[in-house]
Amino acid sequence: RDGSSKTGGLGIMLSEHTGCMQVVMTTQDRGAWMDTTGRGLVRSMIHSSFSDGTSSLMGLHAAYQSRVRAGTLDTPFYFWSFAGDGGFTIGAGPIANFFQQGDGLLVVYDNRRYANTGAQVSSTSYPHENLATTPLGSAISGNQFTPRDLIRIAAAHDVGFAATASVANPYDLMEKVRYAINRPGPTFLWVDAPCPKEQGFADNEAIMLAELAVESGAFPLVRYQDGVWAFDYLRSLERTGTPVDLKRFFAKQAKAAHLGK
Repeated sequence: RDGSSKTGGLGIMLSEHTGCMQVVMTTQDRGAWMDTTGRGLVRSMIHSSFSDGTSSLMGLHAAYQSRVRAGTLDTPFYFWSFAGDGGFTIGAGPIANFFQQGDGLLVVYDNRRYANTGAQVSSTSYPHENLATTPLGSAISGNQFTPRDLIRIAAAHDVGFAATASVANPYDLMEKVRYAINRPGPTFLWVDAPCPKEQGFADNEAIMLAELAVESGAFPLVRYQDGVWAFDYLRSLERTGTPVDLKRFFAKQAKAAHLGK
């Protein structure tokens, strides 16, 4: 550890107690990731740079396999990598390599911006969003870039399992995580994560915003599994016959209310 209370990069967690390795951003010994067992077991951590979480994951997985083959390690491990805050953009090259020949689960916990450094535009920001590097003005109406569809990028690499998930649908999220970590080869999960500070809504409205994103179709819950696409949860229009307007979704966000127009 570097002793700081916050890190700007990704970290790799190893735990012989839980048989789990995770690549995450955390507040080190004060973070919830340090003990998810409830038994006071502190995990050791290695922090890698922002762009190479999946590269570190692949290297450690190769080292793990080597030790298993040599008979010097027999503890079963799950391998995780977390990206977000634009981490998919910065790490696009290593992530593509991971999709081709990696093993483990990549989770993109996406708030659609580089929020840790001031809410700059990222590869998944909405068109015309009012962000630090794409301000809304009379000459240019916010973000002029087309967002990347991460789930289709994963599918283009023909990974065995890729899916979207939302904090508003926790059982769907948990089911997908369970399946993905138990499947060999690379798997991918794109999780919608609304950001109260940078989108401009109250802290206790995060789940509501996530629900509106799913119900309006702004963030559909889908999966790409063994070459087949499927919807896991239909938006309100198909499910009930009553649509949830995108204007309602954007109106709840102080910094994105203009998008409803």
